[in-house]
Amino acid sequence: MPLEEFRTLLARHARPDWTTAIDGVLVSKVDRSDPPAPSMSGMVLAVIAQGAKRLALGDRVYEYGAGQFLVASVDLPVTGQFTQADPAQPALGFGLVLEPSAVAELLLQAGPGDARRAGGGTPSGIAVSDAPPALLDAVVRLLRLLDEPRDRPVLAPLVKREILWRVITSGAGGRRSVSSVSPTAVSATSPGPCAGSARTTHSPSVSRTWHGCPA
Repeated sequence: MPLEEFRTLLARHARPDWTTAIDGVLVSKVDRSDPPAPSMSGMVLAVIAQGAKRLALGDRVYEYGAGQFLVASVDLPVTGQFTQADPAQPALGFGLVLEPSAVAELLLQAGPGDARRAGGGTPSGIAVSDAPPALLDAVVRLLRLLDEPRDRPVLAPLVKREILWRVITSGAGGRRSVSSVSPTAVSATSPGPCAGSARTTHSPSVSRTWHGCPA
């Protein structure tokens, strides 16, 4: 799916505090590349529509750009920065806070055939992959609901669930990361600044912590 509408929706709905009218959904717009900033990743799915981002976890570096997504399924200490962002072409990103109970439920419904970890081994807490068309389509439909207040309360939860399903069943690298989410993380894992800011409209901490977050 073309990224043009994705970019347009993100640019239109970007707020100074980076939150939106949909709980758990973040919209980022950054017009400069600042030095790397440390933060906790939170548990989040991030999709880039324009620009590029670099995220470091210890000695592992994850780079992703337009049409790609990153999944952080564990709250981890990371250092991040936008590597392609300027006033003429700001970096534009979408973030969806992961609810461990919802992820766990979908993993159970998917079964071993759909949710089997690609390549086996221990799932990673962070993964980057190309976003399949079905995932981009669902993200765009969720963003459209920001312009549809009557439909938003009913349809937004359904589309968020579809987005998680698209990641789990896509066969992409993000599935490995999502499969490491545990339902006990609801109470045992700190949401981190990425997740916490999404639950607090007009949070003053978002602009200070966002550069270390995935989206």
